[in-house]
Amino acid sequence: MTRTALQTHTLRPLEEPIDRKLDRAVDAGYEGVQFTPDLGHTTPANLLEQVRARELEIAGCHVDRELLEDDYEEAIEIYRTLDCSALVISSYDPEAFESEAGIERAVSHLSELADRLAEDGFTLHYHNHYFEFTDLGDRTGYEVFADLSDGAIRLEVDTGLAFYGGADPAALIDRYADRIDLVHLTDTIPGSDETVHAELGSGEVDLRACVERSAAANVEWLIYENGRTDDPATSIVDAIDVMSELLES
Repeated sequence: MTRTALQTHTLRPLEEPIDRKLDRAVDAGYEGVQFTPDLGHTTPANLLEQVRARELEIAGCHVDRELLEDDYEEAIEIYRTLDCSALVISSYDPEAFESEAGIERAVSHLSELADRLAEDGFTLHYHNHYFEFTDLGDRTGYEVFADLSDGAIRLEVDTGLAFYGGADPAALIDRYADRIDLVHLTDTIPGSDETVHAELGSGEVDLRACVERSAAANVEWLIYENGRTDDPATSIVDAIDVMSELLES
């Protein structure tokens, strides 16, 4: 069953302690939360206690790739304590996606990391932006990345950013269904940096198709994120209304 979660990055402008952000997620009706690398001014053990006290679940964590590379043991201890096995690389160097050779190097790099994490009981997921969808001839950069990393790296499709990059996010979810546990359900209006992120339901993404494909693929979590909302508190409430209606229809 596909469930709803909130990416805490959406609430970053409020500059509130993490416990207040968790309260907002519960009050709005989300079933889970997904954390950024910044876990707030608390310990992983305390954070897990706060999450469980609110009967939330952790829908993966976006991680600091440099920390994973430079201090691997410290990094995995954080997420082992959080009881979170799904670790997400939130971005990669855009220049790497300008050529197949660059993508091959990126895949090799991330696959080594994914293999090491798998030995310790973790899965590695890649969250797309829009630069991955550069046309490289017969395929986009994202398609090259997905094809080369088949079996090693799981995919967290961000629907709005994929659409902004020129892709059909529902088709991506369908095509790579067996590699997707997490979907960022986001909206966008292409053509302007000001509208890369739009309030859910106000943009041009076919959200219904994305939710239908996600449910059909047994995606575990639909995760709402909006990195540029002017009113985060209202945004997360409006978004859960949209998500719930789409999941129920």
